[in-house]
Amino acid sequence: MDDYVNKEVVEIDKVIEGNQNGAMRRVTTETHPPVCISPAPDGSGRRLYGMVAVSFGVLCVLQVALNISLRLVCWNKFESCWYFVSSEIKTWSESRQDCVERGADLVIVNSREKQRFLFAFNKRAWIGLTDNETEGSWKWVDGTPQITR
Repeated sequence: MDDYVNKEVVEIDKVIEGNQNGAMRRVTTETHPPVCISPAPDGSGRRLYGMVAVSFGVLCVLQVALNISLRLVCWNKFESCWYFVSSEIKTWSESRQDCVERGADLVIVNSREKQRFLFAFNKRAWIGLTDNETEGSWKWVDGTPQITR
């Protein structure tokens, strides 16, 4: 919105005393009422910057929370399968139960490539090999026997 300044011209006739020839001189003065060219700041600009700063801060906090949650729940992909690496320390039975509750099972190591993939984590972890049914007779959790090479 544009603001315009209204000029008001007031003409005043004065007799200048002490003028040597006694002549009158016309003096014109201009008066300007107080005008505000732009409205005084009401704080709306400051509030806007404050809201932007707060919004940015909230986004930063959300990003940190997301990063932390992704580090705690770590899924890795190998070939066409996703592998969950838990940060919790549990027994073999507890670990298997946790996997089953997630709709998965402990890992079956059936290739050298998968073994290298698992070693790359550089962590100790349970695998899906058990002799629960018959002591000394090792089977994978899917029921296939262990093949030794």
